[in-house]
Amino acid sequence: MTRTLIAGIGNPDRGDDGVGPAVIAALTDRLADGTRAIPLRGDLLPLLDAWSQAERIVLVDACADRGAPGRIHRLHNPVAEELPPEAPTSSHALGMAETLALARALAEPGAAAPDVVVYAIEGACFDFGAPLSPPVAAAIEPLAKQIVADTAATAPR
Repeated sequence: MTRTLIAGIGNPDRGDDGVGPAVIAALTDRLADGTRAIPLRGDLLPLLDAWSQAERIVLVDACADRGAPGRIHRLHNPVAEELPPEAPTSSHALGMAETLALARALAEPGAAAPDVVVYAIEGACFDFGAPLSPPVAAAIEPLAKQIVADTAATAPR
């Protein structure tokens, strides 16, 4: 069983939508034992399998610009209404809110649900072929450090 699964969600070919996989790349060789990090390029259905196989799931994704590109929102065990709006050109076939709701609905009765943490980074540009915008690129390392600290704090001693 994976203690913590970190999923960086997004399409690196769509500007700031690629921030999730960029954070995963920044985490390489920095995570505690029992922690696994994967990029997810649009399809969130692999999270359904992870739901029963991880104690904690950390999701990293871009969200719509709410006035401060690069700002990081941290939500703990969010419900759909608490999630920031998805990026305007989201690459997800099924959105994060729908995927989390589906995972909760499909869970075995009485089974412990994993702890879920969502990091949503406000994006500015989601154009095809665009690089990460400077404020979003600047958020990668601080967020990677935060995730490393979080996972180290919850690692078995």
